Amino acid sequence: MSGLDLFNKNNTRDDVKKRILDQISNSPKAGIGPSWFAEVVSEICVEINAINDKIADLQSNHDVLEGLKILDNRLASEINPSKKPLDAPNRIKLVSNELWDPADGFYAVEWDSEGIPFRWTGPHRAFRFLVTFNRDASARLVLTALFSHAKFEMAKVLCRIDGKLEPVQVTELERSHELHADVPAKPGSRTLLVEFELPDVQPAAHPDPRVLGIAVHSLTIKTHS
Repeated sequence: MSGLDLFNKNNTRDDVKKRILDQISNSPKAGIGPSWFAEVVSEICVEINAINDKIADLQSNHDVLEGLKILDNRLASEINPSKKPLDAPNRIKLVSNELWDPADGFYAVEWDSEGIPFRWTGPHRAFRFLVTFNRDASARLVLTALFSHAKFEMAKVLCRIDGKLEPVQVTELERSHELHADVPAKPGSRTLLVEFELPDVQPAAHPDPRVLGIAVHSLTIKTHS
């Protein structure tokens, strides 16, 4: 039987295995034991069958998982879609000793002499927060920064909400500054991008090689009552 006959599209898998075994058993080549080849091919066929069974099981599990995903999405859209998700709060407070991403413009967490955590911003002038928040109503944010060596006026710090500039008000407290800004409502949205841009950054004192902005303690965002 030729290779073309062997792999005819009308052949079933069992047909192909049987014909392979028949050809090996009838092989005229000297020095090759037909029975040995038949045994090896038979073992390979058993392994192939086991693999095919595993593939079938995986496909079945995949189909079940996809069905569950579809059902979950359908239930999420049908069960009172007007209510905000549980993971979209109306008030959040991010403190600097939590996990903040250095890629967002922060150095490692430090503590002042009173045990208050903070993170220097830098080396660039801009730093940001990307948070999950209920945007159905307007809100107010407060960035708390500890006093630092920064010589610029805090009132010159820019604040952008979703890329749009918002006015900033500064309150000077005993040991810190507070930067206040309004967060416009964005009904249906659960994502909030807050970006700050400093007018300047400065080299730290020797031998610290960092370039520093301000020492941020926390960011609080709260929906207007």
